[in-house]
Parts: sequence; structure tokens; C-alpha cells
Amino acid sequence: MRKFEIVRQGNLEKQMWDALSAESFTHLFLDCTVPGLSIPDALKRIKDNYPAMNVIIINSSCNFFLTQRMIGYGDRAVISKNTGTNELDFCLHSINAGRRYISQDIRLIMNEHANVARPLNFTDKEIQVLQFIAKGYTINKTAAALNLSKHTIVTHRRNMMDKSGLTSATGLVKFGIDAGLISI
Repeated sequence: MRKFEIVRQGNLEKQMWDALSAESFTHLFLDCTVPGLSIPDALKRIKDNYPAMNVIIINSSCNFFLTQRMIGYGDRAVISKNTGTNELDFCLHSINAGRRYISQDIRLIMNEHANVARPLNFTDKEIQVLQFIAKGYTINKTAAALNLSKHTIVTHRRNMMDKSGLTSATGLVKFGIDAGLISI
């Protein structure tokens, strides 16, 4: 029994948008590591333009914080690259019935870290600011790079510190590295 009539593969964001605009799809398996792709922006655009589309995010990370973000972004399902065919069948059955699905190995990661004291709930803009902090940008340079006011940058930094329970930019950068949000 065939599960899908049309299957397309691509590794570039443009290929995805071109395929979506050219053909009718019911499901989209969206790898969260597509270069340059903002998952939240892509999901919003998909929901606006293809409201019936079932989006399954493929998460290759075993990092608790990144996994938590992917689950938060997930439209219908979040699976790992290790998901087998039986579990994939169950995932498709679940989302076709209108339920969300999170693969077993991802649920395991989440359960193992359920008692993490500082859950990650940074916004995408906060993460952008954190990346500039990690590169050594000043508040003024970060503001200029992101076309924001320096007061907005200070507010984002303060919000991240409040959310993480940290009191210094250095601690915030270390937290961002440990959480897999930034690399230097």
C-alpha cells in the first residue's frame, strides 16, 4: 500500500517553497537543519498558505533544549532521524486522526530532563541577540546589525537573564553554548 502519491526531496529552502507552490502535498517532512531556514517563520508561512498541510518536523538533535524548541514549533509531529517505519506509520496515523505525535526517542530525552530547572523559552529574536553577544558585539553594534534600538537589545538581554536565572552576559553565553543555541 502506498502512503503518498507525490514525494519530493530537497536540501535547500528554495526547493521546498518551489515544490510547495507547484504541487499539492498533504504532508511535509521538514528537517530542522535546512541551512538558513527559520522553523518558526517557515511554519507560519506554511500555515498561512497551506492550512491543511500536516507538518512533521525532523529533529536530529539529542540536545534537550533544542528538542524542547522543536516540540514548541511542531505543527503536528516531531520525530527524530532514528524513527523507524513502524513508528512512522503510527505517527502518520496519529496526525491524520488530528493528534500530535512526538517520537519515542524524543519523548525519552524530554522525560530524562523533565526536572531541568531552567526550561528554554527564549524567543528567536533573543537567540539572535545572544549570538551577537557571543561574537563580542557591543549593545550598539548588535542594535545596528539587527536594526533595533539599543534599549530593545538591553531588554532582550535582561529577559534572557530573567528566564535563565543568570546574572551576567558571560553566563548567558555559556548557557547558550551548553544549550546548543550558539557555537563559537
